[in-house]
Amino acid sequence: APRHQRWLWRALLPFHDRLEALAVFLVDYPTAAVMTLPPTSCVIARDRSDADGAGYVRLALRAAEELAAA
Repeated sequence: APRHQRWLWRALLPFHDRLEALAVFLVDYPTAAVMTLPPTSCVIARDRSDADGAGYVRLALRAAEELAAA
């Protein structure tokens, strides 16, 4: 959803100085999952019941936090 895109962009601002980019690869998987691939990539499988994208936002932030800490 567009409102989540704007919110996600703002939420990722603190990571901009530690991550040059964030490459997100979406996969179809039966359950929600996130796997980071340092230095700047992650694989995300969102929950199929996540109709509004809020779960995806949480997974993307979790990935950014993990990658920034690596």
